[in-house]
Amino acid sequence: MENQEEKAKQNQFVIPGDFLCPESDHKPGTGTYTKHGNIYSSFCGKVEIKKTPVEAAELPLISVVSTKQRTLSVPIMGSRVICKVFSINERQAKVNIISVEGTVLQQPLSGVIRKSDVREMEKDSVVIFNSFRPGDLVRARVISLGEGNQYVLSTAENELGVFVGLSESGGTLEPVSWAEMQCSKTGLREKRKVAKVVDAVSV
Repeated sequence: MENQEEKAKQNQFVIPGDFLCPESDHKPGTGTYTKHGNIYSSFCGKVEIKKTPVEAAELPLISVVSTKQRTLSVPIMGSRVICKVFSINERQAKVNIISVEGTVLQQPLSGVIRKSDVREMEKDSVVIFNSFRPGDLVRARVISLGEGNQYVLSTAENELGVFVGLSESGGTLEPVSWAEMQCSKTGLREKRKVAKVVDAVSV
């Protein structure tokens, strides 16, 4: 996980969810999002910082430029994807797919992770609220095309699940077990279906 005391540097490679800098230091540009006063990457790519000399007091613009992007990319059964959770209920988590097999999409695709597809074992005991939260970034695998052109995803493999999350206090969540992540600011633990730690640049 990114150390929030270290600011992103020009041309640094980042993945979705990486901390870039406080909002007080830069203006958020393409390929970024803001939360709790900080700027984070929403793409896999390189950091680009542009200074605007016209206004001396104006903050530099920080963006993330994808190093591997195409307009159309259709997942097929078995494709590995990165998605961002935007809604949960007791039956499923709804997500936006932002990357397919390492290729960042210009337009997100709709996906869903059903309760029965969260993990391989003890499916009846799965609680969606304890597996995902809105804002989480998740590694998943496409298992079918569902209703309304929604891709049905699975996180049943050990390497799949939440790999970047932010706690309610705004701290980065770091994995401490397969079912819990710990806030870097408060030390409090939150339940998740955690992805097994893999190489940071692997998506």
